[in-house]
Amino acid sequence: MEHTMSPMSRSLWVSLLSAAFFAVFLWIDDSAVRAEGAGLVGCQVLDNGSRAAASFRVLRDGAQISAGTCGKDLEVPEGAYELVVVLDGVLGESEQRVLVTARAGAAEHPTVRFETGELLIEVTREGRRSTALVQLSAGGRKLAQLSAGVATRLAVGTYSLEVESRGEKRQLAAVTIVRGERRVLGVEFGAPPK
Repeated sequence: MEHTMSPMSRSLWVSLLSAAFFAVFLWIDDSAVRAEGAGLVGCQVLDNGSRAAASFRVLRDGAQISAGTCGKDLEVPEGAYELVVVLDGVLGESEQRVLVTARAGAAEHPTVRFETGELLIEVTREGRRSTALVQLSAGGRKLAQLSAGVATRLAVGTYSLEVESRGEKRQLAAVTIVRGERRVLGVEFGAPPK
């Protein structure tokens, strides 16, 4: 039994073969370019000594040229770069800068270490759990607004808090978070106005 191709099928096969040849050609050409002057840069991140998720930006002369996720190297032209590494899910000083040099055919991925703790604000009113908003600041800068009752990861350091519940406010001036600590602070408010 003999199979014949319709003109449409033949045209489809020719298109597929042309596309495959072109893709192989581009892959070979791209490999040659990479080998001639590109290196890999990236990072590994530890939070309190354990691997952690983070992202990074690649800067050259102060301008961002690329970005990625730590643990996955990026290809860049040979040269000196600054990596801005940001620890995921952490407030405070969760950014570090590291200098790296990309060399043809080589990979450079320094290990960046962070230290964090956890803060939980529990608010009560007349002895019963209540809701509140927490304004988190450090060094005179407002960092975030949080909800009481929700634990938040913070970079090690000293913070100021303003807790507000039903129009009443409480100030906590110097709350220090240390490495690996889970700090729970209770804030009591009086009876609501009648």
